[in-house]
Amino acid sequence: MAQYNWTGFFAGVHAGYGWSSSNVSVGVADPLNLATAAVLDGAFALRYSLKRDGYVAGGQVGYNHQIDRWLLGVEADIAASGIQGNQMVFTPRCPNLCGSPNLSGITQGMDWFGTVRGRLGAVANNWLFYGTAGVAFGDVKYTYWQNNAIFGLGGTINTFGADSKTRAGWTAGGGIEYGFGRWSAKVEYLYFDLGEHPVIVPLNTAPTLIQFIPKFQNNGSIVRAGLNYRFAGAPLP
Repeated sequence: MAQYNWTGFFAGVHAGYGWSSSNVSVGVADPLNLATAAVLDGAFALRYSLKRDGYVAGGQVGYNHQIDRWLLGVEADIAASGIQGNQMVFTPRCPNLCGSPNLSGITQGMDWFGTVRGRLGAVANNWLFYGTAGVAFGDVKYTYWQNNAIFGLGGTINTFGADSKTRAGWTAGGGIEYGFGRWSAKVEYLYFDLGEHPVIVPLNTAPTLIQFIPKFQNNGSIVRAGLNYRFAGAPLP
């Protein structure tokens, strides 16, 4: 019986689920020390526990080269992403300086996600077991807002900030793929890390010198299933 041969160019589609859980810390830039006492008094939430999840769905192209029972390959993919999350924090009236409670929140979402990766695998006839690593890209949107906090000296704070950034980083994972004719089906796991992104959010009302700086982490995990087709000209059993 002829051995299955994985060598050749391929293209396909995939869909799956992504998730992440990270802490978002908020720094406060206050050059004139106008809000330092209120910050120390607990007037503002300075830490959020943000969970994000959602779908991924897209396509991939690549090339495999089989050498005996080993496989070397490269793959590039791009996907729409619904991975997003939000958290709202209520800070009650603080002991000394707050005239009223503070309500604040953050959101983070990734609109698309892509990778360019190498693959190294072990072949067992129609089965392929592989590890993969490379660069990852994603377009991420962030928001931070707060309102209804009053300092002891007076002045209502209402502020909102948003940012969007295409981030680059790394990814690594592994998977299992089964070939049948020119088709193959796979399931794989990827961990990605696109680094940290700070968002500078000045107060929209006086004193505008005060800036809140939430620092967002851009990492997470993806599990996805895919279907590939090997083009004509690729060796088959």
